Amino acid sequence: MIEDILSNISFRGANLWVLACAILIASIGLNVNSTAVIIGAMLISPLMGPYRREQGFALATYDFDLLKKTGRSLLIATVVSLTVSFIYFYISPFKDVQSELFGSYFAHYLRCAHRLCQWVGRGYLANARGQR
Repeated sequence: MIEDILSNISFRGANLWVLACAILIASIGLNVNSTAVIIGAMLISPLMGPYRREQGFALATYDFDLLKKTGRSLLIATVVSLTVSFIYFYISPFKDVQSELFGSYFAHYLRCAHRLCQWVGRGYLANARGQR
């Protein structure tokens, strides 16, 4: 279990391309005010998968070197996401801001807090299962 967690730390290659495509699809969904397209983009995003359990595992086991590695990977993913969405919205022919984009601000902070709790819980569970 621990080897599986440690092998998924790096964020490059196919995962990076899938992330870029998911961000592009989500940006299109925000631009044309389509909730279904945004949800579809979230389903294919590698950030929704088991990748984030590494951060939770690092927090639960107090492994700060692992936390630094996962933080670096998260930074890379964030930079790629922001770059792709910036490029899309810069060249997009639709310049009006839709209600879907404004309506997600407050809910975004709640989702971030929820996801942080999930990461810590999953990491603790993975650590507890590994000690048995």
